[in-house]
Amino acid sequence: MKKNSFLFVFMLLTGWGFSQLITISNTHQSPTDGDTIYYKDANTFGFDAAGTGTVTAKTWDFATLMDAGTNFYYFWEDAASTPQAATFPSANMARGNSGEAGYFYYDCDGNDHKRWGWYGSATNYGIYHSPGTEFHFPITAGNNFSSSYSGTMNPFGVGEDSVTISDGSISIQADMQGTLMLPTGTLTNVLRVHVVETFHIKAWMMEMAVMDNVVEDDYYYWFHDTIPFAVMIYGTTSLDGSQQSEVLRYQPLNFSTPVLNDETDFLTFSFDVQTGPANINTTLHTIDIEVENGTSLNALVPDFTLSDGAAADISGIAQVSGTTPNNFIAPVTYTVTAEDGVNEQDWLVTVTVEPSGISHNHRSISALYPNPSKGIVYFQGSADGLIVTDIIGNTVVQINNISNKAIDLSGNPEGVYFVKIVCGTESMNFKLLIEK
Repeated sequence: MKKNSFLFVFMLLTGWGFSQLITISNTHQSPTDGDTIYYKDANTFGFDAAGTGTVTAKTWDFATLMDAGTNFYYFWEDAASTPQAATFPSANMARGNSGEAGYFYYDCDGNDHKRWGWYGSATNYGIYHSPGTEFHFPITAGNNFSSSYSGTMNPFGVGEDSVTISDGSISIQADMQGTLMLPTGTLTNVLRVHVVETFHIKAWMMEMAVMDNVVEDDYYYWFHDTIPFAVMIYGTTSLDGSQQSEVLRYQPLNFSTPVLNDETDFLTFSFDVQTGPANINTTLHTIDIEVENGTSLNALVPDFTLSDGAAADISGIAQVSGTTPNNFIAPVTYTVTAEDGVNEQDWLVTVTVEPSGISHNHRSISALYPNPSKGIVYFQGSADGLIVTDIIGNTVVQINNISNKAIDLSGNPEGVYFVKIVCGTESMNFKLLIEK
């Protein structure tokens, strides 16, 4: 196979210039055993593969393609698992399709898809003497490749009375790049690859060619680097210059641009040393939270959750839940940016320290155990009542007259809870983790 590199002057003349060129790597284009690629057939009436715009910024607007009412698929198998494996000893992959019996046989080495022939039936197969390269990856806009092949066909034998495949040539040109619009959505950074294959089928009798038919396949393939195999295919097959068939199909994948979340909320906010759940005000966009007496506010690390896809920062510094420390001696402003990258909201977080008159070391309630718990917890000391809230402040249990020292939370899901136990004028706050 020969690769023709485009010279600087030639690239300028052909319009590529200094554009950012799209490359399709071999990451998703190398077939493996079991791969199946589904296509939807489309009506070819009025179809034009050219698109609009320059070769580096094409727009192929096929969003209104009409469904032809049929589907098609390719499937790949390990060549060794097929009945004709011995006929194609150099092939490692076999490709079948839903439209006909048999396989095409390939040597797929990671970069090249080298075709060694086909086997449809005992009366319809062709074996190449040397392979033709059907595709090459990686391929970059402006690249072109070519290869040649020859072989024999069944059932007419070999020698002076035979049918041969001769003058086989495959030309591969990555000729355009741009945006592809399909009924299922729009893809940018698409590379179009133009593949033209011609070969002669010659019938010989008494060493004379009594038939010489020229077959030409003229196909366009649209590739995207993140999608296995061609997203769209259009092509025609001609015999001696007369068109025999026309194909137009695309993968029925949903390429529509997803709707990005525009919400900018704090859903939870907590510290390991807090005395109770944070008060998150979604109207004023404020968070108020109290931490235990004696806690230093210089470098507290909060745990928090945000709206789906949102991110938080303080003065441009990214904030990571459970990781980023901050000085909360004064109120701190967090900026939450929505997943859509457009909507932003400032949140004012105020942290206060539990009054010094309340000491955690001199309480009637001295412990809550086990912690973590599977759902049943106990406390030491005396108490008049208790309240259990979840991490967002919802009350899950409230007992005003305590008759025993066991708290049953086994019916609640796993997570963090806050237990406030009251004894007279004193209260004690615990952070409880339920793990089942």
